[in-house]
Amino acid sequence: MIDASRHEALRRWDAERPLPLSVDLSAAATRGARRRRRWLTLRILVAALLTTALLVVAHDLHRPDHRTAVPATSSAVTPTGASAPPPTTGPATRPTKVSATPRTKTSAPLVVTAPTTGRPTAGRAPVADLTIAPRTGPAPLDVAMDASGSRPGPAAHVTAYRFDFGDGTVAGPQHDPVTKHEYATAGTYQVTLTITDSADASATMTRVVMVTGTAEDGSTGTPTGTVAPTS
Repeated sequence: MIDASRHEALRRWDAERPLPLSVDLSAAATRGARRRRRWLTLRILVAALLTTALLVVAHDLHRPDHRTAVPATSSAVTPTGASAPPPTTGPATRPTKVSATPRTKTSAPLVVTAPTTGRPTAGRAPVADLTIAPRTGPAPLDVAMDASGSRPGPAAHVTAYRFDFGDGTVAGPQHDPVTKHEYATAGTYQVTLTITDSADASATMTRVVMVTGTAEDGSTGTPTGTVAPTS
């Protein structure tokens, strides 16, 4: 009786206890499912990468610059002088851009102008300049004349000054550019300056002096027979 009840207890305990085999099978099934999912994911990634690579290669092959062009052969001349037949036209090729050499801009020669020093430039004649003070007043009128502003020709110097006072008297030729003259009677007088330089070139300039009558006699105007020139 004791053996029967002990046997029954052992049977129930074996029935209630989970079998190690079933646990191992469940864990193995779980691991297998995970491996299959990983393998499926890996296959999908590999297929996507291969598809992308094939599309890129196909696109590059269809670009015009990847087409095979038939090299152009130059028209060779045969010994008899006849030209060789033209080369066979191949598929259309994309023209190759040739970088042109930048054209250098030729600049005009630089011309440096020397600063003006007051002297005449090459090829210019001498210039006479006369300053008179005063140019008008009652008789007798003392007038100072200055020709120092005159300029000789290039590479030369003034050698002589000649003053024609317009009343029949003359001063010079002289080396001094400054002189004085007294007009004793009323009238309009034309004063002419003539300069000569070391290159034997000359220049003239004319000024006008107007002399009025004296305060005592009240006479004014131009003496008889004298024509007043235009200044």
